[in-house]
Amino acid sequence: MLFRSGLTLTTDDYLSIFLSFTAVLVAGFVVSQVARWASDAAQHRTDVVLTQAVSMWRLLIERAATLLTLAVLLAVAVVAGVWLGAVIGGYSVSVAGLGRSLLDIIVFCFAVGGIGLVAVTVLRNGAATGVTGAVLIACFFLTTIAGLLSWPTWTTRASLFDAFGTPYSAMPGAGSLTYMLILGVGGVLIAYAAMRRGMRIRA
Repeated sequence: MLFRSGLTLTTDDYLSIFLSFTAVLVAGFVVSQVARWASDAAQHRTDVVLTQAVSMWRLLIERAATLLTLAVLLAVAVVAGVWLGAVIGGYSVSVAGLGRSLLDIIVFCFAVGGIGLVAVTVLRNGAATGVTGAVLIACFFLTTIAGLLSWPTWTTRASLFDAFGTPYSAMPGAGSLTYMLILGVGGVLIAYAAMRRGMRIRA
């Protein structure tokens, strides 16, 4: 977000800025989960699980479900922390804004997780963590640089941070939400296809 000289920021403005930057926190959290999945794959713990009565689809669904559960907990913690801080400071907060932020954090987490699942399934080693992190860094810098250089708005459409937007002020557009959901669901489906192909090759 750009600041102009002499601009007065309200409490809602500050909260909007703060909650927008929680996307970075969420991204770091998901990367830590990707690192765990990558470790399981590199040390063949995933292969051991799949040799038991656990299907590839169940494994991926369980990972996605676990990620979403943790995302909900993280989103609740962030929103509750903001609300508590505002109450202690004697400031008013928008319940609708907090609700939008909670939902957006969960969807954003699912989108990043989809990218991570694909990276882990294809690479099967620690490089998956680096690739996921690199994608997020590229998205962050794309959003930042585009704003500083006044690039056309379409140049940032691929950025996840741009899709996250400023949920406290307004819900991201339907296109942004759809984009993040496609990344999440598509990531699970692509990871499943890649895992099946990998199992056939090793067989």
